[in-house]
Amino acid sequence: MATTLALGALASAAALADQRDAMVALCALIPMAARERRGIDCQTDACLWPPGEVSCEGVLTPATAGCGVWCEGGEVVTIGMLGWGLAGAIPTEVGLLTSTTQFVLAGNSLTGTIPTEFGLLTSTTLLQLHQNSLTGSIPTEFGLLTSATQLLLSLNSLTGSIPTEFGLLTSATQLWLSQNSLTGSIPTEFGLL
Repeated sequence: MATTLALGALASAAALADQRDAMVALCALIPMAARERRGIDCQTDACLWPPGEVSCEGVLTPATAGCGVWCEGGEVVTIGMLGWGLAGAIPTEVGLLTSTTQFVLAGNSLTGTIPTEFGLLTSTTLLQLHQNSLTGSIPTEFGLLTSATQLLLSLNSLTGSIPTEFGLLTSATQLWLSQNSLTGSIPTEFGLL
């Protein structure tokens, strides 16, 4: 019993360390002026960052999608950085944020490809990456996001075909892919949605 508790505590500590690493990497995308204006220190636990002007508690709406970070039990569960001026490539460490259920990085200047590690966020219900400058193909690993109700990827520069794995997104109610450079036909697997 004591060994089980000790292993559980170690796993929990490791998960919090991974979360910290991921948030430090994500914080590096926030322009210095925005960090200063919001009172954010990238070396501080993201759960201790000052709250935004609106609360991140509950389901994000267009009015609250720029709220910042919301934590429960010391774990990041919501990231709302709509229009924060984020610039650069999305770090692969985002895959370490496995407790995050709502992830909004829309309306920024993000570049590069979408990390396949997003597929590890199987608890995520809302993923908004639209209105950036993301390139490359849509990761097939997005098919693992079976809890996702919203997957918004429009208004980027994504190329290639729509992954057939999107047919696994049976919880999806919104799937935005418009205004990209996608090619090919719509997969027949979409009939499963």
